[in-house]
Amino acid sequence: TISGEHVFHDPLSPQVSAFNWMTNEDELEFLITLDADAVVQRFAMAVLYFSTNGWSWVRSNQSEASSVFCKFFRSWCWLEFKGITMERTGGKPYLSSAWHECDWEGVGCFEGTNVVGALSLADMNLTGTIPQEIGVLSLQYLNLRSNQISGEVPSSIQNLTGLREITVGFNHLTGTLPNIFDVMPNLTFFGCTANKFSGSLPTTLSDHKKIKQIFASFSGFNGTIPMNFSLLPSLEILDLAGNYLTGSIPSSIDVWKNGLYFNVAVNTLSGTIPKFLGGTSDMKVIHLFTNSLTGTIPPEIFQNKGLVATTFGSNMLTGTIPQNVGNPHSMQMLTMEFNMMDGTIPPSVGVLD
Repeated sequence: TISGEHVFHDPLSPQVSAFNWMTNEDELEFLITLDADAVVQRFAMAVLYFSTNGWSWVRSNQSEASSVFCKFFRSWCWLEFKGITMERTGGKPYLSSAWHECDWEGVGCFEGTNVVGALSLADMNLTGTIPQEIGVLSLQYLNLRSNQISGEVPSSIQNLTGLREITVGFNHLTGTLPNIFDVMPNLTFFGCTANKFSGSLPTTLSDHKKIKQIFASFSGFNGTIPMNFSLLPSLEILDLAGNYLTGSIPSSIDVWKNGLYFNVAVNTLSGTIPKFLGGTSDMKVIHLFTNSLTGTIPPEIFQNKGLVATTFGSNMLTGTIPQNVGNPHSMQMLTMEFNMMDGTIPPSVGVLD
């Protein structure tokens, strides 16, 4: 079975509840059809409902919520996925027994099919856990952020090889993060901010060809930064702030060509700041504050005239403030407090907007 026989020994399990719903309440009577894939999909969707205590969900306009999220993070999101239709009849309540699951709120299906390709259940008061059954779906987009979900991310998430975006941030997830990046070659957006994970970030993050944005701040990760920036041609945003990361900033960041935003603040990183951090004229934000970085601030960083914010405070930096610190005229934030620097404030500071 897709669930394992043991779960059916518990009459209160989400799987038993889903089976009972399909048997006794489901008006579409999927269990008497000969389409095994359709039965499995509807069962998995029902298990998700019961596993996350669907009776206590708070309904919201997921089309609007998803649109705001996409615009803020500049992510693709399902409205731009080729072949996916979003809530094609306006969003019937989830688990509506008279409607196909493609018509339920927060569900998107591939155009012209009854195959679920997207789930957006953000900020709906989901509690409980993510069930293993989610791995039988054909998702390209999964958004479960801003809920109260606990437990571990199920290993079956690795079966969602077609995922392009996944965000589970702002929940209470624990355990280690499954090694998903090598089995999801089309993933462009990954978000897990504000959870309670343990262990390190998967090493397969180091050379993902299509990942564009990673938001994994305040998530409980330890270990080192596993990125080889020379092998991440699409990466634009990396936010790893507020974890327990150690080691140094990878030297390969000097050749990060598409970087826009780099945030590793509030960790325990050591070593020196790479000379050409970011390696791109497009870099806008660099946050390094509250670490244990040593050495001097490289003046090469300020050759980028497009910088908007750089924060170096609360480290163990020495030397003087670079003379060209005022070169990025659009700088809106610059902090260097609580270090061991000396010398005078360069005149170029006076030209900052």
